[in-house]
Amino acid sequence: MRFAYLHSAFAERADFSRACLKDATLDWLCLRDAILMDACFKGASLHTADLRGASLLGANFDNADLSFAKLREAEYHNKASWEKVKLVYVDLSGVDFSHANMKGANFECANLEGVDYWGTDLQGANLRGARLKDAKFNVNDGRMYAYAGDTPPAFEDLPDDEISRKTNWVGATLPDGTVFTEDMDYKEILRFTSPHDPRFCATLAGVEAYRNRL
Repeated sequence: MRFAYLHSAFAERADFSRACLKDATLDWLCLRDAILMDACFKGASLHTADLRGASLLGANFDNADLSFAKLREAEYHNKASWEKVKLVYVDLSGVDFSHANMKGANFECANLEGVDYWGTDLQGANLRGARLKDAKFNVNDGRMYAYAGDTPPAFEDLPDDEISRKTNWVGATLPDGTVFTEDMDYKEILRFTSPHDPRFCATLAGVEAYRNRL
């Protein structure tokens, strides 16, 4: 079904298991409670698509456009691939993206409150204007070890007071427009996620001001 045109089609409870929908036009497509196991949506346009209740197990959304899509109530988000996906203005609050591949994903102005980013690869992702309150990621009492490559350094190669974190934020654009670099640690993220951080209120105000300008 590559290059298929299903704009505004109704496919509730459809079974697209292992289907190839690369570069398809699927804007406003209704996929409620659909089975998308191992389906390929690379480069597809799913702008404002409805995926509530859909099973995303093994699905590939690399380079797809899901801006404004209804995605939060789908299942198995963390079992899908999201490299360079576009998730602009999508409500993803509370979603489990743990250990998922989200390199270069575009989360601009998305609602990411309470999202689980434990072990998620966010290298080069864009989170400009996103809400990150209570988002979860690898944190420890010591320094978070940031790595830029695909493979983290072996734990035994690190000093005893450091831990290899799996969550990779290197190169990611944070909600206020700053870029996470290798010399930063988790404290640079806490100002977006933790209401207990003294900088949280001011940071949130800046993020909301950016959102309101768009």
